[in-house]
Amino acid sequence: MLSIDSLRENLNEEDKLLLERLIACGQEQVIKELNTVESAVEFIHEIRAFDTTYPGGLETYLAKCRDLLKKSSEGVNPFDGWTPSVPPVVDVEFNSELFHELEKEGLEELTHCGFVLVAGGLGERLGYNDIKIGLPIETFTSLPYIGYYIKKILSIQKRSKNPQCRLPLAIMTSENNNERTIAFLKANHYFGMPESQITITMQECIPAVKNMEGEIAIDENGHIIKKPHGHGDVHFCLCRDHVIDKWLEEYDLNHIIFFQDTNTMNFVTMPCVSAVSARRHAHMVSTCVKRRPYEQTGGLCSLRHRNGDEMVCNVEYNQLEDVIRNTTDKRGDVEGKDGYSLFPGNCNCLCMEIHQYQKVCAFSHGIVPEFVNPKYKPGSKTEYIKPTRLESLMQDYPKLLLEASREMPVNRDCLVVTLPRFMAWSPVKNDYARAAALKAKTGFEESPRSGEADVQELFKRQILSLNDCPVCKEEGRRVVIEEDAHVCLWPCTGCTVEEIHGHFGKNVVIRKGSVFIVRCANWFLEDVEIDGCCVLGEEEEGEDVSLTFRHVVIRNKGWKYVPIDVNDERIPIVYRMRGYVVEKSEQCVFSASKPGIYAVEDKTFEGSACIRLGNES
Repeated sequence: MLSIDSLRENLNEEDKLLLERLIACGQEQVIKELNTVESAVEFIHEIRAFDTTYPGGLETYLAKCRDLLKKSSEGVNPFDGWTPSVPPVVDVEFNSELFHELEKEGLEELTHCGFVLVAGGLGERLGYNDIKIGLPIETFTSLPYIGYYIKKILSIQKRSKNPQCRLPLAIMTSENNNERTIAFLKANHYFGMPESQITITMQECIPAVKNMEGEIAIDENGHIIKKPHGHGDVHFCLCRDHVIDKWLEEYDLNHIIFFQDTNTMNFVTMPCVSAVSARRHAHMVSTCVKRRPYEQTGGLCSLRHRNGDEMVCNVEYNQLEDVIRNTTDKRGDVEGKDGYSLFPGNCNCLCMEIHQYQKVCAFSHGIVPEFVNPKYKPGSKTEYIKPTRLESLMQDYPKLLLEASREMPVNRDCLVVTLPRFMAWSPVKNDYARAAALKAKTGFEESPRSGEADVQELFKRQILSLNDCPVCKEEGRRVVIEEDAHVCLWPCTGCTVEEIHGHFGKNVVIRKGSVFIVRCANWFLEDVEIDGCCVLGEEEEGEDVSLTFRHVVIRNKGWKYVPIDVNDERIPIVYRMRGYVVEKSEQCVFSASKPGIYAVEDKTFEGSACIRLGNES
């Protein structure tokens, strides 16, 4: 056991002052158990680094821990005094006239948006010990999430009426993945985006505590056990690094959109959501889907406090049941007539008016209220299975808005846009085994396997909706996609469904089991049959290339998914987490050797071929 007096003798004056603060904060026993002076000095230095970065410092953090852990132990409901009701909702049906109107308006709005990606996680829950945004969204082209997002932003940028338009992206990393994220971006040349448009803002991990007294947890090597603080830090990090201030000086922005790391469909919903925000002059719009009462997804609620306060805010699924049962319905969160909860499911894609966001964050320093979620030992409400810590949620921003409204005039209009699940929500967060169990319970895997299947299904829906599109001006256009065919559309192929429709004329057929991949912006098909694998763009084609196909048949052995042994460690984890690999037998690939307008007409292509247009003599 280390003597505090002997430790003092080996400390400089600065370290002695911090030691006294630690003792006053209840950490004396923790320090004694470090055994050696060297370990204690390192502990003090680790604490100093945390003390200088956490708002309010060490004392504030530990006081919050003790207070919230006590309330958790006593079963105090953090929403005590609040009564929930159904929030203001704009429901948008896919391929309706309203949907197409909003997409068209919203695309223009998106050319005045800054984008914020919350990406502090690694893929441990997937059995993947690397950055989640480096995972491929699908295995045909292996385009990673971050590549998809950046290319989508660049595609939106190109739709601007201003040829000088530049749209910024901020990525919040964590201590755990910051260096790897930067290295991945550099290795991939930032996926075509100038480095100057990308801001990396890193959140610090925070000390875990081992008991209700707030004693800091130490590992077997004498180091502080640190854990993520949650994605609520994004508001603090943007404020700390003056990101919004810089953006408003450099870019022409009206809104800021926050989105999470592994839901490809974020960008499919953004046009509609940004259009609703502009139409209704709302400060904040949350993207949502209809949810079942038993789903582990937070619900959006209008909340009214007994003191008169009101806000539209997310309530986490593990709290929502009690909030409802204790106030409005003894049955809790139950199904409505349509089989869904009255409270829409949060997709954590948030659109905010950027100028007021800047003011609210300046007022609050971007510090959202924290919470604890300790895992108790069986039969106990005071002992933990493992160390715990304070956490925060990005979607709790309305609580900052409420506090700011007490001190200054703010627009507190917060809306919810609900969209079909197939186009809004398919997160990737469960490994192969956990996904199977979840699917048996809820019908949804939320895994790499389902993420890939869902985005391909969405691409097919986007194309097939041409057949009954309420706003299409041309008659006779029709596309057939047969069973088990796969479609992969890169971000450059279209930013709205109507843009995607514009690539098709009449009589386009994609046969059963075929694979159709598009990596170019300007393309058109009419009287085309694909029976096998067809790829437009060997690499991503530029805006200065146009490919047109008329009266063309492509026939080859194609590509297909082949099941694998998920326990075979010789197979890369990105495939094992899905349960299959892609077997590539034959394909027909079209690309351009130089800029130009190219037409392929009245031809049949059998077997494998790589057609380099522009090489003709």
